[in-house]
Parts: sequence; C-alpha cells; structure tokens
Amino acid sequence: IFSNNQYQKKYSYNFLLKDDAEEEITGLKNIKTEKGITEREYLVQEGDDIYRITKKTGQSLTVLLINNPGTEISNIAIPGNVLRIYGGNIITYRQSDGESFSDIDKKFGLREGETEKMNSGKNTGGTIYVKAEENKLKLYLIQQKESQKLSILRQ
Repeated sequence: IFSNNQYQKKYSYNFLLKDDAEEEITGLKNIKTEKGITEREYLVQEGDDIYRITKKTGQSLTVLLINNPGTEISNIAIPGNVLRIYGGNIITYRQSDGESFSDIDKKFGLREGETEKMNSGKNTGGTIYVKAEENKLKLYLIQQKESQKLSILRQ
C-alpha cells in the first residue's frame, strides 16, 4: 500500500501487553498446564448466555457440560459460575478400574494410541485427557446423564 514502507517506518510502534491482558480481554484465567494442556477458568459475567459463553471460551456446550460436572444447561449461564475450560474438544475423563487407553480410544472412536499419546503414555488409573469428535462426546454425555438418573432412582 505504501511505497518504500515510509509510512510504516515513521509510524511503527512496539506494544507490550500486561501479563494479565489476555485474561482481561477473554475472561479466561490460566490455572495450570499439565501434559501440554492448559486448564483455564471462565467466570460467567452478567449478560452472558450459552451462546456467548461458547463463543468466548471456544468450547462446545457438550464439552462445557462434561468438564463441569454438576452444571446443567439451565444453570450454566448464571453470573458468578466458574467454568473449567480446555482447548479444542479436550475433556477430562475418569478411567474405570482396569480400563486401558485402548478401551478409551474405542469408546470415543479414536485411532489406536491417540489417548495414550495425549497423556504422555502415563496411565494413572485416574483422570486423563481425551480429545474426541463432538458426536462421540454427545453420546458419552447422554450415557453419563442416564446413569446418574438410574443411580438416583435406585436410591
């Protein structure tokens, strides 16, 4: 646009962002990074609705519900709620006793070894990270919600 970049040379500036600039802009607060995955929190603001929250956080509603147990669609947008956020379609998944990475890959329709790679090959027998397609996550969420209802009915 400008010949010889004269304008750019004359009017170029260097900016330094404050350490918490990203948090102020997005509302996402970094909590910790583990296995190359950053856990963040989002504080629901006055005026937020489900659509705004999914856009601000980059998370689908399904992923938000899975990563925030006890949160229902009806109360996710209540101001003051703190939501756990991970990038992409990453969820935290609680392994069952004896459940292998291979079993989890099959459950979520992943290629063999994907879950193991994401978790640096460390099978903790506890909470691990899983990245799956939205339709598989929806199915998982439905199964989880149904099993919770069944356990409540049994009591």
